[in-house]
Amino acid sequence: KGELFVNYIGSTKGASIEIYSTLGQLMLKKMIEGANTELDLNTYPNGLYVVKVLNTEGKIEQVTKVIKE
Repeated sequence: KGELFVNYIGSTKGASIEIYSTLGQLMLKKMIEGANTELDLNTYPNGLYVVKVLNTEGKIEQVTKVIKE
């Protein structure tokens, strides 16, 4: 229930995932290690989070919102 799976197509070397709280606090930053990356959100409180996927140049590729219940 607290896992988030991210599928990334493209060069993963240097690409990363960032998770922010609704207050803009960086909660997690993880380097993408392959096409499929699993993030464990079990230790985070329930609520809304913003997930950003950044490419190898640090530019935002995708932004999405997730609700942890």
